[in-house]
Amino acid sequence: MTKTKSNGKKCLVWKTLVYLMLAGALFTYVCPFVRVRVPALGTRTWSVRDMVQTASKVIPSKTNTAQSFNPSFDFIDFIRELLPRGEGFRLEQERTLLFVMGAFVPLALIVVYVTLVLTFFLALLKNGNPYAWATGIMNVCVGYVIGSIYFFNHAAHESFGKAITSAKANPFFLVTERLVQDVSLEPAKGAWALIAFTAVLFVVGLLRLSKKCSNQ
Repeated sequence: MTKTKSNGKKCLVWKTLVYLMLAGALFTYVCPFVRVRVPALGTRTWSVRDMVQTASKVIPSKTNTAQSFNPSFDFIDFIRELLPRGEGFRLEQERTLLFVMGAFVPLALIVVYVTLVLTFFLALLKNGNPYAWATGIMNVCVGYVIGSIYFFNHAAHESFGKAITSAKANPFFLVTERLVQDVSLEPAKGAWALIAFTAVLFVVGLLRLSKKCSNQ
């Protein structure tokens, strides 16, 4: 009897921690998630909400393929600027691969936050396996998003670097090169918070299964 009560208290602690982490993770939806700096256009941040809204632009159309890069650019606009210019089958493959990788970022974020909402209900189930799978999927998607941000940060330096290669003879080359080095795309506080919350949710799920708390 005493053992049952003790295990019941532990289960309550697990569930309380889960819901606190879920609430924190959902709050990151409106927090600064990505910070981008383009010297000519300044520094700006995008929240998850801003990133998710670009999902409608991943399908090419007449309204979003001919737009120029401007101060109100979003994540997909930034990715389009990194696509290699020119003609040829190889370049077309590179453009397609890079764009698809970028397009999956807002889609992965949608999966993360939809799964977070579902996890509120999965945490109530006696069987902890669905919860463990859900948190696992969240961590995979978050890992993809963060990895993609760093990948495109590197791609930005390469892309803008190639754009000034032919201008080495220009007296302003050193200034331009410095501006290119200042281009950056990096995770903001909201991204690090989401990583922490989803990681804790996954670990708690594994501990919950190992303690058989979900069967009580």
